[in-house]
Amino acid sequence: MVNIFCINTQQSFTFQEGTTLMDMIPSFYPEGTGAYPIIAAKVNNVCQGLKYRACNSRQVEFLDYTSYAGRSVYCSSLCFLLCKAAKDVFPECRIVLRRPISKGYFCALEKGDGTSLCQVDVDAVKARMREIVEADMPFRRHEVRTGEAIELFQRLGYPDKVSLLETAGDVYVNYYTLDGTEPTASSTLYSTPITVNSSMVVRAKLFCKGWLSPRSTVHSYLSLGRKQTLPVVSIVIDPAYLYDSKIGIYVDGTYSKDVKNYEYDWRRPINLELFETDGTTCSINQLCETRIHGGASRGSVKKSMAFYANKRFGEKRFKYEFFPDQRPGQTNYKSFLMRNAGNDFDYLFMRDAVIQSVMAKHVDMDWQAYRPAIVFINGEYHGMLNFRDRSNDDYVFTNYDELEDIDMIENSWELKNGTWDHFNAFKAFYQEHGHTWDEYSKWLDLYEFINIYAMNLFYNNQDFPGNNLVWWRPRTADGKWRIIAKDTDFGLGLYGSPASYNTMEWIYNPNYDADKSWANGYDHTRLFRRLMDNSDFQREFIDRCAIYMADFMNERGTREVWDP
Repeated sequence: MVNIFCINTQQSFTFQEGTTLMDMIPSFYPEGTGAYPIIAAKVNNVCQGLKYRACNSRQVEFLDYTSYAGRSVYCSSLCFLLCKAAKDVFPECRIVLRRPISKGYFCALEKGDGTSLCQVDVDAVKARMREIVEADMPFRRHEVRTGEAIELFQRLGYPDKVSLLETAGDVYVNYYTLDGTEPTASSTLYSTPITVNSSMVVRAKLFCKGWLSPRSTVHSYLSLGRKQTLPVVSIVIDPAYLYDSKIGIYVDGTYSKDVKNYEYDWRRPINLELFETDGTTCSINQLCETRIHGGASRGSVKKSMAFYANKRFGEKRFKYEFFPDQRPGQTNYKSFLMRNAGNDFDYLFMRDAVIQSVMAKHVDMDWQAYRPAIVFINGEYHGMLNFRDRSNDDYVFTNYDELEDIDMIENSWELKNGTWDHFNAFKAFYQEHGHTWDEYSKWLDLYEFINIYAMNLFYNNQDFPGNNLVWWRPRTADGKWRIIAKDTDFGLGLYGSPASYNTMEWIYNPNYDADKSWANGYDHTRLFRRLMDNSDFQREFIDRCAIYMADFMNERGTREVWDP
């Protein structure tokens, strides 16, 4: 006798050894199973058919269509039903079923007589499926020797199944790909060493009968053809996630007639490796996800990409020192950016990095650290992108001891975190005239504000302050607003703007330059103008600008960063 405990009903019954699950159901469900019939069961957490015979005491969970495992069994049954019906209608046919990325299944049916499949053929298969269901034809499992099964599948033209069966005697087998795709049992079987003659990526996965496969393992073998002087990043990704017309994030695509694929913030899984020096193993080898980043610069040939760690991929942080000379010891990143230099993509490729770095070396401000890197995608050279800090709440988390309880507003109109309450009160406050330094200081980190504005005005960034302005504050009683510097690419004379351009006149007068007036409207500049009406702030602003321009905010200081 065997004792069976049913998880569904929390009951135990004793049965004769060899009793099937089907025969046990009436004992646990004497009044029936309800709206959905039982279609399978988990026996000690392993899914089994209802003809499974219990020869030992077991724990059983019966499954119907409302459970995920039950729906999987139901779908598998439909697949068997489709194959049976297709063979009945077209005896020489070959049918292939694949799981797609979205819902449903992909089915390819070749009739075997040289003619193309038409709607009449589909209707005939559907009719045969209904006949089989109405006849209540049972599924029967037949066991044959492996050799017989191999001969059968060879005859039917299923080489992937032949390959799988030929290796089934091993404890485990290893399949791999060289194109970035996830290995399956239909991929190349690893049986001999892989020859590496040029840059390539290898993605391998173990398969073992009766067991779930672990995550695939990825290793990149890259050849620069010259001495490595910059970090090298290897991105390994299914090419469809980048270039497919429907799901690819790097192409115009056809997902929508109005929006290009790369304009969506779709995230895609990747494997990321980072190599610091030539001839060494990688410093990072991590499964994560990426998306296209930025605004207008998404249309550039090389696009900015944001990278996210996530615990569902195994690691919830990037534990790496991305900026050893700028943020020494900082190794706690939820995400980071590889940027294409934004508006500066076709020009200097580092304007924003230079401008922010000059200031950040000498004054207190929140800014995006910078480090250029070489990028490979699926073993092919992709060019250069720049490692950058994020300018969102992940920046605050990394640089302020994992602080997460914050308010964050971008461009004064987009709430990123927290609530509007404090910011709206602040805006109402500075609409008024006549406030003192001390009154402003209760709301705003005035010294950091001066540093941010001095930097943008000196370097002639006309894409500010009505754009690229990220406000944040700790959600505490005395939390003050600060600004995260970002995207100063319009500075340093981009598009021919001269060094003599009068940025002080520009920020006071929105009509000063009709061609560059999107970011200097009266609403955008009101806070700065109100502050400059205060004699204490005006004196502090002028004094600091004079000191900065003498010490580092000048040609010499810029060249020290530009070409050290």
